[in-house]
Amino acid sequence: MAHNPMGTDPTDDENDPIFNATTQKRNVVDPRTGLFEVYVPLPAVTGNTGNGPVIEMSLHNTPVVNNEAALGDGWFYAMTTYSERHKKLTLHSGEVLTVEKDKDLKQSAVIAQWSAGKLTVHRKGGRTEVLTLLANTGIYVPESLTSDGYNHVTLSWMTTAHVIDAKTYYQIQLTEIRDTTRRLLKVQYTPGDPTATPVLSSATMTFWPDDAVETLSYTLAIEDYALKSISLGADIKSSFEYLDHPTCGWLLTSITSFDGLQEQVQYLDNGLTFPDNPKLSALPCVSTHTLTPNGGGTPVITTYVYQRQDPDHYRTIMSEGVPAIRTTTYNYNEQHNVTSEVLVQGTAQTQQKYMMIAQAELLSRTISTTYTKAGRSREEKNENRFNTHSALVNNRQNNITTAMDYIPAPEQSPLGIHKTTTNGEITLNSLLEEIRLTSNQQTNNPIDYSWSGGLKEQVQHLM
Repeated sequence: MAHNPMGTDPTDDENDPIFNATTQKRNVVDPRTGLFEVYVPLPAVTGNTGNGPVIEMSLHNTPVVNNEAALGDGWFYAMTTYSERHKKLTLHSGEVLTVEKDKDLKQSAVIAQWSAGKLTVHRKGGRTEVLTLLANTGIYVPESLTSDGYNHVTLSWMTTAHVIDAKTYYQIQLTEIRDTTRRLLKVQYTPGDPTATPVLSSATMTFWPDDAVETLSYTLAIEDYALKSISLGADIKSSFEYLDHPTCGWLLTSITSFDGLQEQVQYLDNGLTFPDNPKLSALPCVSTHTLTPNGGGTPVITTYVYQRQDPDHYRTIMSEGVPAIRTTTYNYNEQHNVTSEVLVQGTAQTQQKYMMIAQAELLSRTISTTYTKAGRSREEKNENRFNTHSALVNNRQNNITTAMDYIPAPEQSPLGIHKTTTNGEITLNSLLEEIRLTSNQQTNNPIDYSWSGGLKEQVQHLM
């Protein structure tokens, strides 16, 4: 098919929950989609003389991303972005959330707030990013990032316009990351002659460019808008091969990693059909994945079969080895959530069932695992309960129940800052007070078990 600088986006991935998954740091055939997804590890940059934040600069590839990042069709950085057109916030970890422009989003794990035309994204672990709009693109990208509120890095971007079929599209290109004292990364792009055959272009990622001792430069060789190789110097190289697919454009089918490990996949148009999504139905699926170790080791072959059981349920059967020595069946529901996994090897079988129940104030998730061999079986359950803030409040496994409580953060009200005291906080404060009083006693005094609620009897029983 004819290729252009923007590449091919075969399906609107931002609008289908089947693609709402975390960005994996490995090469994998996704059993939900049947697509081969690739991860190329590159150095991470740490700002402010080791104090952070840390930004991972590894590259990812999936067939449902185009060449918007100008790294080659399907390739992208794991960066947080917001699309005005799709009303979607894509987190650096891969999750996609619906966010209306100028309407704040508050969840337990993510808070997105609008102010002065910018979008600030707070993560539960402390990561905070400020996203700014790139002119004419409708895309918001990070301009600053911190993980502790004190140490920051800033990111710089540029855009390149392309007119395709009388419509203007923009590539969103990262150019620099720096902290308060120096540049951490510089990215330079060399466009190719669009009239040439093939069109040869490149990008250079230079880590720590201002320090001759630390500097590392990776060269990305791009041919007809497909990334063909990533090189570090003359001897270290990772290379890629593609299938020119009529729906997906450049479809990655082979990778040779920096250490010589080879992975190859064979795609067939034998995937699943989705009655409400013809674009998704048109995607091919991997039928065979072959892993060949460096040095001529025995290849490891895995085959995939995709079956739709009814309009709301489908499954993928993954068989390892030829003939198969181990088979895993993944079962999915209409929301693309895995409901069970069944692993069979010889006469042994392991079945995991996943059950999730949403109630008014509680979310319940239970994993039931059944081991079967030679006519005998045993079952284990791991039951978890989460509150409305997605915090774990109860866990039960091996007949042991553990309950958790949390001290709430202070809340701002018209009358000032106040906080709600929970039963857990009362118990904790009481325990701390007893510890304080006990620490002031003479060491020859008997141990005071009065605060323990029966701990003395439990200790004596164990003795």
